[in-house]
Amino acid sequence: MARMRLATLSTSSSPDDSVIGIEVKYFSGLSTDDEVDNSETEKEYEYSVNQLARESRIVKERSGGKKPFLIFIANDSACVSTYHDVTSRNILADGVQLGYVSWQEILIQLEKQTINDSFRRLILTDIIALLKKKGFERFQSFEIGSNVSICADDYYCYEYFPNKSFNFELTYEVDGGAYYEYR
Repeated sequence: MARMRLATLSTSSSPDDSVIGIEVKYFSGLSTDDEVDNSETEKEYEYSVNQLARESRIVKERSGGKKPFLIFIANDSACVSTYHDVTSRNILADGVQLGYVSWQEILIQLEKQTINDSFRRLILTDIIALLKKKGFERFQSFEIGSNVSICADDYYCYEYFPNKSFNFELTYEVDGGAYYEYR
């Protein structure tokens, strides 16, 4: 059972003017959902049991007049679709802003950090290694650093020669359903 974490955030000159709820998912989706849709304005507002909808009500209730935020942390594949689903259905508590960040993006941003303090750098290195071990590396380029030759069972063979260049410029019209070979 995941628990929402509450934190405070200073977004202006006065300290602690915001309350943030953070919902963290590893690979699973939301634990509860329903078909409630409040996007039609003529319809009477209905409370949803959707996990983020419930947590938005908790954040708003606990905000004590501060700005309420709810942050959803999940896998790339869940973040955007969950965000659009929840916001399009208008099931969050009034005034609560929902944001999201994926584990993959967290990993990318952590890798960009430069920390001079050896203890903090050690912690950061451990977190990065854990996120990579958990499979949160995102494809970033086709760049290959050295000579590579991979062949398996005559079904697949890949050889990389760094001195060769590839030209994918099409100088002829592509016909649908035709076969094309690049050499």
